[in-house]
Amino acid sequence: MAASNFTCLTGDNPVSLTDDYQCNTGFFCPNNDKNHPPQYCPPTKQCQATRLLMVKNICTEPQGFYEPSICAPGFYCPPHTTKQLECPSGHYCPTGSEQPLRCNGISACPVGSSGQRQITGLVALLLVDIGLLYFLMHPYIRSLVHRLQKGTAQTSTNNSDTASVQRTGKEKAVEDSDQALSNLEDFVNSSKRGIGLDATRMQIEFDQLGLTLDGSQKEVLKGVTGHAGPGSLLAVMGASGAATFVRVLMGKAKATSGTTSINGTPRNMSDFKKIIGYVPQDDIVLPELTVRENLLHSARVRLPKTWKSGEIGKHVDTLILCLHLSNVQDSLVGDVIKPVISGGQRKRVSIGIELAAAPMVLILDEPTSGLDATSALSIIELLKSLSSLGVTVICIIHQPRHEIFLSLDRVLLLAGGRQIFLGNTKDSANYFRGLGYSIPKECNPADAIIDIISGESQRYMSSAPEYTPRSIEDLAEIWSRREDANNPPTGTDSNQDTDRSVDLEALARSASERGASRLYQVYYCFMRSLTQQTRQIVGFVLEIIVGAIAGLLIGLSVYQLDGFMFQGIYRPPFELLSSSTNYTLVPELGLLNSLAIGLAAAAPGVKTFGEEKTMYWREAASGHSRSAYFVGKILSTFFRIGLSALHFTVFYALLATPIMPFGQLYLAHLLYFYCIYGLACAVSMVVSRQDGPLLAIIGSLIIGIFGGYGPSLSTVKTWHLEWAWRMCPGTWFSEAYFHAHTTPFAYLWDIEAAAKWTGYTLNQLSLDMGMLFIIGTVYRVLAYIGLVFLNRDKQI
Repeated sequence: MAASNFTCLTGDNPVSLTDDYQCNTGFFCPNNDKNHPPQYCPPTKQCQATRLLMVKNICTEPQGFYEPSICAPGFYCPPHTTKQLECPSGHYCPTGSEQPLRCNGISACPVGSSGQRQITGLVALLLVDIGLLYFLMHPYIRSLVHRLQKGTAQTSTNNSDTASVQRTGKEKAVEDSDQALSNLEDFVNSSKRGIGLDATRMQIEFDQLGLTLDGSQKEVLKGVTGHAGPGSLLAVMGASGAATFVRVLMGKAKATSGTTSINGTPRNMSDFKKIIGYVPQDDIVLPELTVRENLLHSARVRLPKTWKSGEIGKHVDTLILCLHLSNVQDSLVGDVIKPVISGGQRKRVSIGIELAAAPMVLILDEPTSGLDATSALSIIELLKSLSSLGVTVICIIHQPRHEIFLSLDRVLLLAGGRQIFLGNTKDSANYFRGLGYSIPKECNPADAIIDIISGESQRYMSSAPEYTPRSIEDLAEIWSRREDANNPPTGTDSNQDTDRSVDLEALARSASERGASRLYQVYYCFMRSLTQQTRQIVGFVLEIIVGAIAGLLIGLSVYQLDGFMFQGIYRPPFELLSSSTNYTLVPELGLLNSLAIGLAAAAPGVKTFGEEKTMYWREAASGHSRSAYFVGKILSTFFRIGLSALHFTVFYALLATPIMPFGQLYLAHLLYFYCIYGLACAVSMVVSRQDGPLLAIIGSLIIGIFGGYGPSLSTVKTWHLEWAWRMCPGTWFSEAYFHAHTTPFAYLWDIEAAAKWTGYTLNQLSLDMGMLFIIGTVYRVLAYIGLVFLNRDKQI
């Protein structure tokens, strides 16, 4: 040393730090003893300039002979040592180490390491990714092998068939017809078991039903009276009013006048929705599932609890044959953008979802739209067969072909929301002929009737002078004056009419026996959601890649620090030896990580529920457990959240080499992913599918910024607004970061002063982690409330 033993490098006189010999833990004091206690020397200009950089404690060499120096990174300094010892292999020694720290798990820790580069997470990640890749690709590999085997078998079959006698087309047609009848009979028998041979039948009666719109006071439905009983197929036809009538009848829209009765007792149909099937006009099916999987899920959830898995599977297979879907039963349904099966096949799948549940009442909105003539007729024949079991079948049909119209038992005609006719289908044409309309025998009576009640009656009007054109109001008035308008007409269902004296408790018992238990429904929804995710490979892989890139970029931004992310004031009596403090880097890392996780997880989290609200509404309206659906979907995201958090954590830890143990780091990231997913689920309930991702990202940025970095939590406390920051997971996340990165150096730095300056509380890591879990759970509770109570009219 150039200076004397009693002066500093600058030539200034040293300042005694203590009267007695004392070397703080983590310091190197080779020249001090009881006679020469530690001293402080002002640093040279060059040393002072480097110390102001706050990077890895540059310029640690003593500025005087008796000035202690902090133990250098990569070395450790036991008490009373006269030499800094190099950190051995398998250990790491950050700045100020008294003893080497053993590296955890699989780590890269060569001699002289100042931090551990943990490989355990990377090894686990590789094993998980390999297993995931095999799981995702296995079905495609198996399908490819199956197609190759099937092609070989088909070639062999074709060669053997060359020498055989070919069946005639007529023979094949007869055989196919016999097989179709056999399939239909099997399904009818299977449905009997679901409905019950001795079950009480449901007759629906409606008296003077009406609906007036709020505000405009416009009557969209008025004075509709009649009944729909078991044993017949009732078609609701009309240019306007048919859909409104069905909604009012089912209780989806509250009638402003009139009553609905079940078996002669005023009741709402929604009270028996477990035994009522409703097929909406739109084909609401899950595109990621196969035809059979869509039908099987409905059957498992809604058939009686006593049915076993094998019986349910056989029931669904028979239904698939009746719907002529056997050739596509293992094909994905697809959607409008990426169709896999035809539109007609999608329609049959949508109908099959309700038929699979063996309902006592089946209501269909346009069941034949989008189908070819043959398929449409087969659907009507299937519905007629179900009605023969005692099922009450009601369907809206606007333009039935001649054969379909003649297949209908009864028809309800509506125009402008007014009732024009209700009776046997075969009597409808004669009724209008009696009013002076000329309907040719060769004409499709359905087309003529629709024209008449739509105001296009001129070409059907009789030329006799006593007949004059009639308006819709006139036709409705004529019908209302009929003496038998309010009496159930005798027709094809009269012998099977339900005894009105039957106690509705029998129906209630039948409904209570329907449906799997809530626990099983959770399992079915969970497995269905997992299946959906495995078939959304692009989105699934992209989400994981985004998480990995986010962790990589944040880790790269602090790579040069080599894990040295905090620098404070030394413990007394060595305060004067302290260089510039760095209290803000750890909170800043908490902010950056929370923002990165928010950007990576917000948009995927919205898809949890935002992509299939219409399917949920349909299932909730049919009696599925809302809570089971919600819990199943939430549980299915945990695997996704865990994978994304693992990729984020591994790449961040590899580059940042934080002092925070990998397990704690992963748990903190996992819980913050959990919070963001919960927030995104809640957001998806209140906004449209298109706006959800953007709003979720904005929300994640807000709760991340409210993390205590800027403004600092200590400043927020002076505003008396700490409670608002504590409501956001970003504060708890950053506080956990601050605790984990500072408390290991409590022997070296005055971390209490740092905590006071930042506003964070030390030594409550368990509380920080617990609050992240609680907040994420609260977000999910809010999401559940939104799921159940928003759009309530679509769930009944």
